[in-house]
Amino acid sequence: LRKVFFFPGFTENTGGLLREAELLARRDALQQSAAARQAFLQGLAVSPAPGALLISLFAYENPQLGNWLDALAAGDQACHLLVPQGRVVAGLSHWLGEAPLQVGQVRTRG
Repeated sequence: LRKVFFFPGFTENTGGLLREAELLARRDALQQSAAARQAFLQGLAVSPAPGALLISLFAYENPQLGNWLDALAAGDQACHLLVPQGRVVAGLSHWLGEAPLQVGQVRTRG
């Protein structure tokens, strides 16, 4: 039995990446307009601190999550993580030392 794995990516050596036809143009427009970005985040009820690094964290369980979060927390720049409901939430809750987070909750550490 020969096993073959294809990983998503952007080069000829990867399995390709499915996306909406206008996704990159819409992303570029959002990134180039502070007003559009603010409106988008307000629509999600997200208010990052001024100058905070905004990170969308999608991940599965990972034993190194705490180390990565420690490195972010030790940095000079504030970080605002957007975490979708999923399997990584338990690890994040553990790192925060709290009961499992619920959808829409905001927590601050450091």
